[in-house]
Parts: sequence; C-alpha cells; structure tokens
Amino acid sequence: MNYKLTFIYCIIVLVLSVLPSNSFPKVDVSYADKIVHFLMYFFMIGVMVADSFLFYSKSAKFLQKTAHSEKPMTNKKLLYFFFFAVIFGVVIEIIQFFLPTRSAEWGDLLSNSIGAFVGISVIFFVKKLINFAQKFRQKAKAEDSDAIKSLFFLRLGTAKQKNKIC
Repeated sequence: MNYKLTFIYCIIVLVLSVLPSNSFPKVDVSYADKIVHFLMYFFMIGVMVADSFLFYSKSAKFLQKTAHSEKPMTNKKLLYFFFFAVIFGVVIEIIQFFLPTRSAEWGDLLSNSIGAFVGISVIFFVKKLINFAQKFRQKAKAEDSDAIKSLFFLRLGTAKQKNKIC
C-alpha cells in the first residue's frame, strides 16, 4: 500500500521529537507534554486510517477490474496500525535517550501507546456503528420489499376474488 500521508506525518513527529526541548514554548498546564504525546499518536492512527481509505478509493476501480474484494479497513489492519504506532514511539524514545538535548521517559511511551489505543478504539467503535447502520438499512429495505410484495399480492388476490364473483 501507498501511505504517503502517514510517511509525512511520521517524519513530522520524528523531527518534532528530536528538536531540543527548549525550542518549544513553556506551557503552564499540568502534564502538557503527556497530552501532546497522546494527541500526536491519536492523530497518527487517524492519518493511517485516512491514508488507507484514500488508497482504497483510488484503487477501487482497479480492484473491481481484477475481481479482488479488499476491504479498506479490517480489524487486522487496525491491529497493524496500533503496533506500528507503538513501535514507532519506542524507536523515538530510544533515539531521544541518546540525544543530549532530549530525554527518554516511560511516561511519554505510555502516553504514546494510550493515544494510539484510544485512536484505534474510536475507529473500531465508528466501524461497528457503520456496520450496524448498514445492517439496519438492509433489514429495513428487505422488510419494505416484503411489505410491498404482500400489498401487491393482497391486491392481486382481491382482484381474483372479484373475477370469481362475476
């Protein structure tokens, strides 16, 4: 797959992670650093999912021509996204360990992982909600179709009865 947006996002996160910590403004919010880590990895999941859908929509015609039925978002793919984000966070913390202007922290790694987990959870919930809505719509269509058929045959039956009487 072609994950250009994910690649660009990861480069941005990497660059921000290796910049000296004094190059960022000081904020008087408790755990601001951890909140930023959480959000970066939460949005990383979102970017990966968006990238996956962009690739899928561009290749949908190709997939139809070659008779493949690839789904844009499977649970397996979500699991890969989660593990990629966690491993990426571990690699960045290892890099920061060796930088004199940065420090590696277990709390940062935990915030990264929680952000990725919450991102995956949100996507999973939305996916379940969409599947439920699609099944509900299909069931409603089937019931409407059955109702229309029964009305048609009911009318047809009354017409036959009228013909018998005459």
